[in-house]
Amino acid sequence: MLRLPVLALVAALVLPLGACASEDPGQIEIVNLRLVRQADGYPEVSGMVINRTPKRISSADVGVTLFDDENLPMPELARLVVRNIEPGDSARFRQKLDVDARGAQVDYIIPN
Repeated sequence: MLRLPVLALVAALVLPLGACASEDPGQIEIVNLRLVRQADGYPEVSGMVINRTPKRISSADVGVTLFDDENLPMPELARLVVRNIEPGDSARFRQKLDVDARGAQVDYIIPN
């Protein structure tokens, strides 16, 4: 007797998730994220934003978590903006940092 209400509850939870997944218009992806150490100062973070959505992105805010020499996250994110990315196209970014980071990882991408 308990199986029927449990199955109904599972179906009620799964169906909305399936509907959301089928409406996915594409994604914005960051590839080739690199942290390049410069001999004359602080490192530089670079990479490429790929617009896999059907719409033009006028700008995308990108947050990058930086890591110290013990591989611990640093308190401040590196924030940068990438502009004018057409559907199916990509844009490179490069930004010199003002901290001595040893690693980097994408934290967020917010298209505008």
